[in-house]
Amino acid sequence: MHCKSRPFRSRLLIVDNSPSFRNALTLALNYKVKELIVDATGNCLEARHLLEQYKGQYLAVIGGLILPNSTEGEILDIAHQHQVPAIALTSILEDKIQKLMKKNKVIDYFLKDQDCLHDVSNLV
Repeated sequence: MHCKSRPFRSRLLIVDNSPSFRNALTLALNYKVKELIVDATGNCLEARHLLEQYKGQYLAVIGGLILPNSTEGEILDIAHQHQVPAIALTSILEDKIQKLMKKNKVIDYFLKDQDCLHDVSNLV
């Protein structure tokens, strides 16, 4: 019997503290990129769990930099540790944020606003 497995890098992971923004981005990505499964969570603990559960299946982590019970930008470190490219979402762009993104080899970053939904979807 042949076992059919999920294709490599068939998932996206959204990690953001705002449920409404997370839901809007999930909907935008589901509409634009139908081939990928979109998982979403609001914290780093669950993100780490999903990255381990679906090891090797994530195309990218799309993460907010301020998350509950986490250090600023911790999701970027977690994505980097799991060798998954990251896309950062931020409300402000400061020097320390830019350094954090450079250290973790972030693909791109977007300011969290209405245009962000369209821009992130197009990048993916």
